[in-house]
Amino acid sequence: MLYGIVMRSMVSAVSLVRMGLVPCQAEQKAERAEFRMKTLPGGQVRVPRYHYGWLPFLHWPGSGSPHFSVLDPVADRLVSQITIEVPEAKEVYGVDLAVFPDRRRFAVTATTKNLNDTRSSWLLIYTAEGQMTHREKITPIYSRHIAVAPDNTIWGWGYNVRTVEDRNSADPVLYRWSETGKLLQQLLKRKDFAEDDTPGEPDVKLGLSCMAVSRSRVVLYAPGSGVLAELSNSGEVIGMYKPARPLRNNGEPESIGGMAVTDGGEIYASFGTIHRFDRASRAWTPVEQPEALAVRSRIYGSAGNQILLSGASGDRFHFRLVTLK
Repeated sequence: MLYGIVMRSMVSAVSLVRMGLVPCQAEQKAERAEFRMKTLPGGQVRVPRYHYGWLPFLHWPGSGSPHFSVLDPVADRLVSQITIEVPEAKEVYGVDLAVFPDRRRFAVTATTKNLNDTRSSWLLIYTAEGQMTHREKITPIYSRHIAVAPDNTIWGWGYNVRTVEDRNSADPVLYRWSETGKLLQQLLKRKDFAEDDTPGEPDVKLGLSCMAVSRSRVVLYAPGSGVLAELSNSGEVIGMYKPARPLRNNGEPESIGGMAVTDGGEIYASFGTIHRFDRASRAWTPVEQPEALAVRSRIYGSAGNQILLSGASGDRFHFRLVTLK
């Protein structure tokens, strides 16, 4: 999920109105569809991320709402609501939710305050009906971001709570689990992101931390250090880059507002306007074509060769889905 933008609504039903498919000219190699959310999931929630065509929302703690709501924008329906329950916990906090490619299951990260006043971190697997099928305690790992790759492996980016304050720590910060929660790999190091106060967390001035997956890639961007990490879905580190941040007119760095990676391997990020990562120059370059991406917008995520952006109206519930051809 993307973090930092808070939405409030007292409506519990979900309804999206599809605004129509607008084909771009052939040379632009893209189509766009506009979606405007008319009914919200209720309570106080954070803006969603785009997972395989669905929009998961995290509800703020203490609101009496479920921890997560998942919307299907095309079918105009509420897919699922997930309330996390862990027997030994007296307080439960949802952290992130990712949709599996089959769209029948969800991977969830959560933390708990337990009856004995200890704290635990969890990786949980749920069905769309809200039934928990797997539960793994992953303490001392805290996974701030979670995503499911097309091969059903689960990727989490966060930190070891015991060593997070040691910026020179060699402890891993990227984790790969099986679809049932078995830990398969631990990758990258805390010291690779030494300039970030907390790996995986947003930066007040520099924007969001971002993780995106596609058919062949797992990509991370850390706002504090500016590190862009690119890995294969099998865990091979393809590259660790530190491209210069795009600048505002006053010379200050632009904050990042989301990232996407397509099945073709193209990496896009929002720095006010949409930028593409140029591997040859190792730089963020403003998008000029296709026109549907050459806009000032946020990125909410991607699936296949589709990228979900904020709509041009400025309405935070207006989205643009760009399909690259």
